[in-house]
Amino acid sequence: MADPFEFGKGAAMDHGSLGFGNENFTGATARLSTGTRLLTATSQKSSQLTADMGKMKLFGTFFLLLLLLCVLASQEMAEARICESKSHKFKGACLSDHNCGMVCRNEGFSDGMCRGFRHRCFCTRRC
Repeated sequence: MADPFEFGKGAAMDHGSLGFGNENFTGATARLSTGTRLLTATSQKSSQLTADMGKMKLFGTFFLLLLLLCVLASQEMAEARICESKSHKFKGACLSDHNCGMVCRNEGFSDGMCRGFRHRCFCTRRC
C-alpha cells in the first residue's frame, strides 16, 4: 500500500478512499453499520426497560393499595367510645399499668392504665 502522505511520488489517489486505501473506507463503513446496529439494539433495550419500569410502578401501586387495605382491615372499628374513670380502690402512685389494670378489673372495668403527672390509675371500659 502506498503511503497516503506522499502525494507527489506516484501514490494512487482514489476519491472514495480519501487517500487511505479502500480497505480503510470499507472498515469505516462496517464500523458505521455496527454502530447503527448497536444504536438500534440500545433503542430496543431502552423501550423494553421503559416497559419494565412501567410494570414495576404498577406492581408497586397495587402493593401499596394491598398494604393499606390490610392495615385498615386489621384496625378495630371505633363503634363504641372508650370511657375513663379514676380508680376508687387503687392506692399510691401508679407505676405499673399491669397493677392498675388488675385493680380496675376487680372494680368491673375492662382495663386500666397509669396517667398524668401525678401517676394516677384510670380505669377504662366501652361506654
